[in-house]
Amino acid sequence: MTRALSAIDISDLALRPRNLVLSLKMQVIDLRLEARDYEYAETRRDQERHAKDVRAYADTIRQGMLASSEHGIFSAVDVVEFSTLLDNLIECLS
Repeated sequence: MTRALSAIDISDLALRPRNLVLSLKMQVIDLRLEARDYEYAETRRDQERHAKDVRAYADTIRQGMLASSEHGIFSAVDVVEFSTLLDNLIECLS
């Protein structure tokens, strides 16, 4: 997903789509950091907290992808592919 987002030239986008892309970029970074923190957590309680945060970021990213697809940034296939990747990540944390 990071590659897909970095390939988008935000200078060509209108304000709303540009904000969506920038927000998605930040959320993907935050999700990646939370997944890393889950991996390095020393207790199960910390893992559960990070897993909860990952789920929250995944939900927010899904909503952002759907909103972005309304502006033609992502195709329906991209949304399904990225949603599947998010589902796989969440499944690994369970």
